[in-house]
Amino acid sequence: MKRKRGKKEKYGNRGAKKRTVRGGVRSLASDRRKPKTSGRGKKDPQIVRGVFDYSGDGYGFCRVESSCGENAPASGTVDVFIPPDATAGAMTGDRVEVAIRRADGGRAEGEVVSFAGRENRSAVGTVVPVGARFYIKPKNTKLRISFRIEGGIPFDAGDLVTVVPAGEKEFFERSSRRADEYDPLTLKREAPLPCVVTKNYGKAEEMHANYDAVLDASGIPTVFSREALNEAEKISGEPVVPEGRTDLRDELIFTLDGAGAKDLDDAVSLRKIDGGYELGVHIADVSHYVAEGGAIDREARDRGTSVYFTDKVVPMLPVALSNGCCSLSENEDRYTLSVAVTLDEEGKMKKASLFPSVIRSSIRGVYSEANDVLESGTASPFYEKYSSVSDTLSLMWELAVKLKKKRTENGAVELAEDEAAIVLGEDGTPVDVVRTERGKTERIIEQFMLEANIAAALIGTENALPFVYRVHEEPSEEKLRDLASALTVIGVDPHGVDRVPARSSYGPIAQILKDAEELGQGVYDTVSGIVLRSMMKAKYSPAPGRHFGIGADLYCHFTSPIRRYPDLFIHRELSAAARDAGGTLCVSFPFEKKADASVRTKKSVDAAAVSSDREIRAVDAERQIEALFIAEYMRGMIGEVFDAVIFSATPYGLFVRLPNTAEGLVPMAEFPDGTEAKNGAEIVAGDKRYAIGDALRVRLEGADVTNGKLSFALVR
Repeated sequence: MKRKRGKKEKYGNRGAKKRTVRGGVRSLASDRRKPKTSGRGKKDPQIVRGVFDYSGDGYGFCRVESSCGENAPASGTVDVFIPPDATAGAMTGDRVEVAIRRADGGRAEGEVVSFAGRENRSAVGTVVPVGARFYIKPKNTKLRISFRIEGGIPFDAGDLVTVVPAGEKEFFERSSRRADEYDPLTLKREAPLPCVVTKNYGKAEEMHANYDAVLDASGIPTVFSREALNEAEKISGEPVVPEGRTDLRDELIFTLDGAGAKDLDDAVSLRKIDGGYELGVHIADVSHYVAEGGAIDREARDRGTSVYFTDKVVPMLPVALSNGCCSLSENEDRYTLSVAVTLDEEGKMKKASLFPSVIRSSIRGVYSEANDVLESGTASPFYEKYSSVSDTLSLMWELAVKLKKKRTENGAVELAEDEAAIVLGEDGTPVDVVRTERGKTERIIEQFMLEANIAAALIGTENALPFVYRVHEEPSEEKLRDLASALTVIGVDPHGVDRVPARSSYGPIAQILKDAEELGQGVYDTVSGIVLRSMMKAKYSPAPGRHFGIGADLYCHFTSPIRRYPDLFIHRELSAAARDAGGTLCVSFPFEKKADASVRTKKSVDAAAVSSDREIRAVDAERQIEALFIAEYMRGMIGEVFDAVIFSATPYGLFVRLPNTAEGLVPMAEFPDGTEAKNGAEIVAGDKRYAIGDALRVRLEGADVTNGKLSFALVR
């Protein structure tokens, strides 16, 4: 199973409040606490609009999509923290308006003042009997609501079902539904919402039931409309005509991907020149086939991204395009957008241009095969297949090493890869879980795609195009303090990371990771995980901004238009601008970002917001499905003892990771009374201390397929 996401970057109310509805917008009543006012008694015009995400612990965040007021955070660049007393009962997915309470110094903080749309129309959970009644225990603990079943289709205790409100159009938060009865599942003095069962998936402990429920709850479309399929079938049969494009069919260009990949959206070329290298990155020109506003485009925008589940792919584009005419198949003429980058001997970009092209890939390269050729040369059983590109592969590795070194010097944060690969049997059930390893060719492609993405962002900015950038904020001051505290607990020098401005923290972080690497793989993995948790989430933005993790002042996603909508969006802008410019767009060096470089249009703002939403949806669904498969696999090992490593210490207990990357909780009940968590990095039980990075012997006590969670007991 190809997980193409990994080959790019690595980098998430008390009291009843009366509500009124006017024009589809739900407003808070006048008894709501008023936003901060200016010294002259007028409200500061600091309002942002976005999507609410509940933490599960009382507080939440608003992912900003638009803003007004000169002091309001810019759209697409920040999350606004919403403390527990200011959520107004918002649930994950709700579109809200937030008044900013504080925006100076650290993360912006605000309060929900109105709702512009409720995304929660149904809920999935397990049927639980309490006395003569039935209730729902939701799979999604972020919903902040409880349910009592009033009827619907047939169900039994223990079934996994979908429910909708009985007699109401949408869910209201529990804070508006106070009553004299207690919710029997949460023991809170709030009345569960009456609901009816609309779908029964089967028993909650069965994996297939949970799989179907995750897919339904995610809202990810799995079937294309007939209109889109017909459109794809028609355009996929068009012949490739090189006129009007740079003809690169005689150049040595080839693809490198996983063995199972069929949506081949990038090909590469490289040659040595006087004073450096000339790198070519050739990306499938999906924009040639997918017309803006057409049936395929509408569905691609709604999907936002291909979704890579453990056992299948839900593509963004119909297969006739994704695996057909857009895929850069071996010995087939294909339309591409090419980025040509000239680099000096140290790998520094000296020149970059972009142009429409036609290529013919000479080899369908496979990572594992090409890695063996790089390691074994003529002794490799795959050498004959790669003989025409073996020298080029060696040159590519040489350049990739220099590019990585340059990025590290520029502040890139290189974190450990720690993904699980789930091996499936012929019947589709999991038979093993292993830790993935990246070889040289995976790293080559990663570095070349990063270079192409940076070049495309520079070109788009230089030419003042409406764009969708990929931005990644620096860690917050609070996160840096937590990072320093955790590192101190495990005995790693934090290098003053909590005493420098956040924007300058990449230097200490790079040194922290270097120290950890020298201490061995186990320490490096632990420290890398701690650093990752200190990072902000990357997102899409119509405004240019720095990508902290990659160490780039400008960055975008350009290299995967088959599977990501923001890439397709900027392909259209770049292609149109290249045609207007006579066929080629360039960027000048030394590059200086112009004051008017940020050209926002309604289309670019909307594309950035939708792309961020859909990415979050896809990642969440992928993780849930992966957790189901891991829990199903581990269920056959209940009672077995494992060597584990502590990767998080919380008031709930210790989270541990097994060598195969499976994770689970050793609950606080396993420790004696008086045990307490300290610094977010350790728990202390009498004279015994358990800290992040410590080895631990644990016994698997439970594998809950319903929520994809593992539970462990200490082996003393």
